[in-house]
Amino acid sequence: MQVKQIWPQTTSVFFGYEATNLDRQACATAFGGRSLPAPACDRPFPFYGMSPDQTNVIFGQSRADQALTAVVRGHDPVAAGQVINPREVRELVLIFSNHERAIDNAVTDAVRKCGSPSTGAPDVYRTLVKSQNVDDLMIAGRMEIVDNKLIWLEFDEIGWNEASYQKVADLARSEAGRL
Repeated sequence: MQVKQIWPQTTSVFFGYEATNLDRQACATAFGGRSLPAPACDRPFPFYGMSPDQTNVIFGQSRADQALTAVVRGHDPVAAGQVINPREVRELVLIFSNHERAIDNAVTDAVRKCGSPSTGAPDVYRTLVKSQNVDDLMIAGRMEIVDNKLIWLEFDEIGWNEASYQKVADLARSEAGRL
């Protein structure tokens, strides 16, 4: 996902990307054979309350082959002299070897426990998560399964609405389809 795809007229741009190949065998033994703790819905995604390195282990234990992350930040157009209110999207795409693995793993189990299914959309769940940028702000999180991919989106900062959530989700789905 690119900043200009979401906010074509933004004058303030921030983005970052990372791709991680996951060693499922090494991840399977990373916790000394212990099983994962129960998901804690008050923790950041993926709701297991672990460090970023441990989070990648969870993704590997969930049988994902790759984890692709993106952070993009921009804003809608504003008139000259007006305050810019940036918004941020954090995206994670987990790539699995097949659809069954994408819908049945520890990450999807946690989102199903902590979220609610989206009306009329199979394999789409929504939940609130703590903002990484603003203290005491709960933001929207969304998980969607597309073929052999799990897409997780977080919509940070204020100013989001249903139409803007859907625009980003549609873009993420389209981009994931090309992977």
